[in-house]
Amino acid sequence: MNRKIQLLGLALLLLTAGFAFGQGSPYSVTVTPEKAELQPGQGLQFEAQLFGVNGSPVDFTDFKWSVRPDSFGTISDDGFFVAGKNPGEGKVVASFRRGNAVFYGDAQVVVGRIMPPDVRVIVVPVDAIVPPGGTQKFHLTVATRNNDRLKVEHVKWDVKPNSLGKINRDGVFNAANHPGQGNVIAYVDLGGVVYRGRARVTVSELPTASISGAANDAQTGAALIGARILVQRLGPIHWTRRSRTDSLGNYVVNKLIPGLYVVRADAKGYLPEYFDGADHLSEATALQVVADDSLTGIDFALLHGGSISGMVASEADSMSIAHALVTATHVVSQRKRHTLTAEDGSYTLPALAEGDYAVSVRAAGYKKEYYEDARDLLDAQLIRVTPPDDVPGIDLYLATASAIAGHVQDAADGSAIAHARVDIYNLTGSRRHPRFRSITDKDGDYLASVPPGFYLVYVQARGYRGEFYDNVTRFVEATPVQVFQDQHTASIDFELVELGSITGTVVDENTGQPIAGAKVAAFFDVPILLPGMPIPDIFNRMQKKPFETRTDSLGQYKIESLHAGKYYLRAIARGYLPEYWQEAATLREATVVEVQDSVQVSAIDFTLTTGGTLGGLVANADDSTGLAGAVVTIWSPDKGFTRHVYSNQQGEYHFAGLPAGDYLLFAKLKGYDGKFYDGVDRRDEATPIHVEAGAGITGIDFYLPKFATRFGTIAGVVAADLGDSSDAFVPIPGAFVFAIPVKAGIVRFDVSDPLGNYQITNLAPGKYVVVAWASGFIGEFYDNVF
Repeated sequence: MNRKIQLLGLALLLLTAGFAFGQGSPYSVTVTPEKAELQPGQGLQFEAQLFGVNGSPVDFTDFKWSVRPDSFGTISDDGFFVAGKNPGEGKVVASFRRGNAVFYGDAQVVVGRIMPPDVRVIVVPVDAIVPPGGTQKFHLTVATRNNDRLKVEHVKWDVKPNSLGKINRDGVFNAANHPGQGNVIAYVDLGGVVYRGRARVTVSELPTASISGAANDAQTGAALIGARILVQRLGPIHWTRRSRTDSLGNYVVNKLIPGLYVVRADAKGYLPEYFDGADHLSEATALQVVADDSLTGIDFALLHGGSISGMVASEADSMSIAHALVTATHVVSQRKRHTLTAEDGSYTLPALAEGDYAVSVRAAGYKKEYYEDARDLLDAQLIRVTPPDDVPGIDLYLATASAIAGHVQDAADGSAIAHARVDIYNLTGSRRHPRFRSITDKDGDYLASVPPGFYLVYVQARGYRGEFYDNVTRFVEATPVQVFQDQHTASIDFELVELGSITGTVVDENTGQPIAGAKVAAFFDVPILLPGMPIPDIFNRMQKKPFETRTDSLGQYKIESLHAGKYYLRAIARGYLPEYWQEAATLREATVVEVQDSVQVSAIDFTLTTGGTLGGLVANADDSTGLAGAVVTIWSPDKGFTRHVYSNQQGEYHFAGLPAGDYLLFAKLKGYDGKFYDGVDRRDEATPIHVEAGAGITGIDFYLPKFATRFGTIAGVVAADLGDSSDAFVPIPGAFVFAIPVKAGIVRFDVSDPLGNYQITNLAPGKYVVVAWASGFIGEFYDNVF
């Protein structure tokens, strides 16, 4: 793997860890709320502050909000986040610069309902707290999207960061003797693909403390029922708890770990408040909580807030404008409140403190405007707010700006397509990336602000064939769209054709019983890169992975969103031989399946047969005791077939579903010398094992001597180059890594394990050229040289 990529990945890991210099940093960033769930297009106010170890706010030289990924939504300079229109999961990130150091904090945000992945690795407990030096047992479940449970034979457990503690192969976590926070990660190998699940782990004293108090109306003293209480820990170990006041206005927040906390209360119609009487996180009083402590009297007297309400509409035709961003700026403090207009264009800005405000509006396709008909803050008509009164009728009529507008619907039934992506390209120049982008709303409508000029408009949606305006799939045939100054170019409409799909079943050939969890993949027969094809489609068809799914408990599968064309299909299941459709052992013998737009191809069924099996023992050469967690790799040089498994607690390993043929085997475990079967160090001296389909072979045992440090070691990771900016980690198991001496000497190698790790040992002093090779990949010299 490219060392630069490794360092970049490490930097990204530190970036998202919530602090700059690790647990020992004197400063930490707190973001509130720490977690949030929103609907597409919904808005939420975030706050952030840099704190010192004593809980005091710390001065900084620069501050910035950002969103990851940047397409996930938008955020204002003061932290008002507006979710994008596509469901997904992302982060709101706050960065503080102090001198030459930058400190980061983030909040996890879920937008809409996320489609569950084909395979979920569930680690429980999902949020564990373990005392320093204590232990916690983690359990694992692997399920399909249909909640069918998959049998897991081998699991690799890990802890990040490593300083948090250690975890054994049974999922028992042993915490370090110092506080910290991180994740326990489970890697599961299913059919040669590594999936992972994670759980948060906090190493700290047990949560035995509590904070309690009451919330009342500041003017009348009346108890506030149902007021929301947020208790948030400061520092690198994040710990957040919530509560609501009861019928007497009282609250108790339990299960707090020792540390410094800020407490916030808010209720409908009232101004939110931090203890003690602060209206912003930077002014909050930090409360020290110790073990078994019950901190009482943390009371709130909330003031009524005023509000401003009105509507936003188009100046040209008085049509209401939905999802416009309305902002009220307090002219003295310069603090802002934001809201979004409803579908009918109405809005209410609640929880406003007393004072004068300037109200402004931003909306796609329209010019920014202050009340009343002002272009800047200095000319805005100010609105006086006196709590608890509402100031109604603050209506704003926006002037038209240059934009493209249209509607996207299903070509077959005319139904609106929500969340379709609208990409707008310059008529000339590069079309690799769109210059502007929009998303359709629930009614299938879109409005994209663009400068005057000529553009090509492309629309794509999940399950549909993308197309350019006007009803063409090739950009060379697309109709240019002209946009004029301060006008909407309307009726740039699309009728998208639904893509095709393939369905079928996977069963055991001998018993006829369905095979649950089998992986079915569809490959294009040849790369289809036609001149004039839409750029997005070219990237889709050049993807490294095929279309994949897994069978449910009835052995049924469905592969959706397939572009018209010819496909090869393959089914794989643990313990069975892979099979191409139709009853073919190799791709050359496979039958092509033709897919057409809007058509479901049915009865593409598979009947899998069991292959040969092979097993044995991996043991310590000194005393013949079994070694748990050893990686055993089997491969056929002739077939290009490679597979790997871990040995169990007794040191036993087992392969199933092996095609007939001759195989070489290699076993390795950290702390021991790896060996080929039968007990040799060189591949050319290894004893091949012949396997027959349906036959079982046992007794293929390995006896590994303990590793003695001799000369040098080269170690690293082999991973797939995704060719983009993704920080996803895709390890390549079963890769061969060779260390070739520059001068005459012995060439040594290792085989990467299921997580892509390799370690070449017993190297004499000198310079080496390192090269990695894996089936299906282009061989590469270190550093990223072909």
